[in-house]
Amino acid sequence: STVARETRERVLSAARTMGFHPSAIAPSLATRHRGAIGLIFPAPLDFVMNDPFLAATTGAVAHRASVVGYHLLMIHAGEMGDNEDAYLPVLVNHEVDGVLVLGFHADSRVATQLQTGWQPYVLLDFPEEPWPGVSYVDCDNEDGGFQAARHLIELGHRAIGLVDGPADSIAVKRRRAGFLRGLAAYGLKLAKEFTVAGDFTEASGYHAGQELLERARRPTALFVVNDRMAFGVISAARACGVRVPEDLSIAGFDDIDLAQFATPPLTTVRQDARQMGELATDLLLALIAGESPEQREIILPVSLVVRGSTARLGVAAGEEVPIG
Repeated sequence: STVARETRERVLSAARTMGFHPSAIAPSLATRHRGAIGLIFPAPLDFVMNDPFLAATTGAVAHRASVVGYHLLMIHAGEMGDNEDAYLPVLVNHEVDGVLVLGFHADSRVATQLQTGWQPYVLLDFPEEPWPGVSYVDCDNEDGGFQAARHLIELGHRAIGLVDGPADSIAVKRRRAGFLRGLAAYGLKLAKEFTVAGDFTEASGYHAGQELLERARRPTALFVVNDRMAFGVISAARACGVRVPEDLSIAGFDDIDLAQFATPPLTTVRQDARQMGELATDLLLALIAGESPEQREIILPVSLVVRGSTARLGVAAGEEVPIG
C-alpha cells in the first residue's frame, strides 16, 4: 500500500540517519541473536502494570521468554504509535529478535512499520483489517459480548445497557458488536440513553454507573466491557442506593482474579490472559527460529462465569418475567 511504502521509506531514512545500512547488514541477521524480544504497547507502562489483565498477559510473556533464555524489552509507543523515538531504533537496529504488539489498530504507525519486515512479530490482538502474513493471538471478543447479552436476556431483562470502552479499541468494538448481535437475536435494540463509555478504569466505571443510574429511566441490567469498570459500576450502584443484583444485574468481561472476590462476586466473560501471552510468545519464538507454524491466526474461546452480580429480573419482589 501507499502508506506501507511511505512508512518503509521513513524507516529506511531513519536507518540511514543512524548509520544503519539494511542492504549491508541483512545477510547477517540470520545468525545474529540478541536474546531479547520486544513488547510494544500503546498505554503508559504504569497503566499496563496496574491493569490485572494486561499485567497477567505481560507476566506470562516474560516467564515464557525467560524459560528459553530470552529477556523482555517493554516499549511504550504511544496510543497511535506516534512515539517513534521509543521503538523505531529498536526495529531499525535489530535490538530485539522479534516483537509482540499489544492493542494497536490497523492504521497505527506501529502496524504499518511492522509490515516493512524488520523483525518477526505477533499481534496480541485480532487486527481490525488483517493483512497478508500477519500472525496474531486473541480471544473471541465478539462471542463474549454475545454470551453476556444472552445471559442477561435469559434472566428476563429487557432494559439492558452498555458501559462501553474507548472508541478506538478493537477488542471493545468486537465485544460491542457481539453484544448488539445478542440483543438483536432476541428482537431487542440498545437504547441510546442506556449507553455510557469509560476508559477501562474503575473510576470511569463509577462515573458511567452514576450517570446511568441518575437518569429518569434506568436499565435493569448492564454489560460492562471490562471487569475494572464493572467494579466501579457496582460501587456507583451502592452509592445510589441501587442493589446488585436485586435492582441491577451487572456482567463484566475478563474474569480477572479479583472478580470472584467482588461484593457481590462478579458475573463475567472469562478470557485466559496467561494462555494468550504464552501462545503469542511461543508463536513469535517459532517465527524467530525460521519455522513456518501451521497456525498463525489463533482465536481462543471464551466462557461465561456466572456469579452473584446477575439475577433473574424481579427476583426480590417475586415479579419474575417469563422469556418469550
